[in-house]
Amino acid sequence: MTDIQDLTNGRWPDLLSHFCALTPEQLSDKHQPCPLCGGKDRYRFDDRDGSGSWFCNQCGGRDHMGGAGSGLDLLMRCNNWTFTEATARIRSYLNVPTPPPTAGAEAVWHYSDTFLVARFPGKNIRPSPGPATAGNSKHHQPLAHSSTSQISFLAQRIRSSL
Repeated sequence: MTDIQDLTNGRWPDLLSHFCALTPEQLSDKHQPCPLCGGKDRYRFDDRDGSGSWFCNQCGGRDHMGGAGSGLDLLMRCNNWTFTEATARIRSYLNVPTPPPTAGAEAVWHYSDTFLVARFPGKNIRPSPGPATAGNSKHHQPLAHSSTSQISFLAQRIRSSL
């Protein structure tokens, strides 16, 4: 999965103008009013190494008492977004799919860019709820306990039906 810093490196002027409506003047390394807190000449956007870095003497920095921040910091503060929301919107804008939730999986098998199988501890493979209907009853036979061979069999069956 691609790291958000890799995705955004060098793209901060475009991202900040799109999501925060910052002007080209506000995205220059010139002292000027801060887009977040105002002032006269306390802010500048220096974009060091394509990181979207900026500095405000009044509201910048981690404690919002003056200092520097990254492009992601500015984006989140400008829109009052969480990290998760900001990265999801960036991924959507850049047409990069959000990675699937595989945290905590014992194993993950990547069969293609769009298909993977994950095994989570303590989880069994279960059929969909409800009675089986005619024509698909063989697909709803309950599996009491999952095993690697059952998971592989199901993955092969899914792949062959695509």
